[in-house]
Amino acid sequence: MESRAIKWWSRGWRDKTLPLETRPALVDYLRGRLKLDLSTRHGPVALDRMLVAPSLLSPDELAELLVAGPP
Repeated sequence: MESRAIKWWSRGWRDKTLPLETRPALVDYLRGRLKLDLSTRHGPVALDRMLVAPSLLSPDELAELLVAGPP
């Protein structure tokens, strides 16, 4: 089976994109419903620049997750 990189900032594969310009109804919805200014667009933030709050799990709960591994 072929291995493909997934996007960490959204769903889907890193090599597959769907530009907003191809979805005018979605653009209108986002602009109106969410009051977004889509004239300024930014790419995803690098993982090493993201601030993430510390986990609320106890050390025992974290250890249990590490032992269990991925689903």
